[in-house]
Amino acid sequence: MSNPYDYSNTIEKAAARARGTVLTSLHRVIEGQNSISTRKLAGIVADIEDSLRQDAIHFKYLADRIAELEKAQEDKV
Repeated sequence: MSNPYDYSNTIEKAAARARGTVLTSLHRVIEGQNSISTRKLAGIVADIEDSLRQDAIHFKYLADRIAELEKAQEDKV
């Protein structure tokens, strides 16, 4: 199994963020319907929220890893 924090996964997440992919389901509803139930909207928002949380965890891990590498580099010098 590959590391979920490897370069290609990080680039994929960053690209998806740049494209706004997390909002695709919301855009589909907006374009396809004149109205939406609160329950359906709440489900879409919950999915978006989960996706953003997962990305935040991913990027926090990477920030911590970068800080570790920078500290190790400083300690070498």
